[in-house]
Amino acid sequence: MLLDSYRRVSFCGRIKLAEAQRFTREWIDAWNSHGSKRILGHYNDDFERNSPVIVQIAGEPSGRLTGKPAVGAYWRAALGLITELYIELITVLPGIDSVVIHYRGAMGRLATAHADYA
Repeated sequence: MLLDSYRRVSFCGRIKLAEAQRFTREWIDAWNSHGSKRILGHYNDDFERNSPVIVQIAGEPSGRLTGKPAVGAYWRAALGLITELYIELITVLPGIDSVVIHYRGAMGRLATAHADYA
């Protein structure tokens, strides 16, 4: 699933690898801290999260949550269930105005996150 509602950061032209790596390290460190306030700091106030796991954990039949309060509550519940969550970076791929983070996440699953920049 692509995540495109990260906090917007201004870049001119192609994102430099060092900047993409810095953002990625901050994002991974936030998740590995298990601190929902720190994690949510990387997202816009009105971002959406879609996941079939939302149905199970948050009880939302659509599998969609909008905004930091709703997603934050869901993530706090999920982090309470997955207390040993650790995200391991595989690679970061900077683009013209986006970054793709390839990582190993919950239960060792491979995943990606996509951050668009304005």
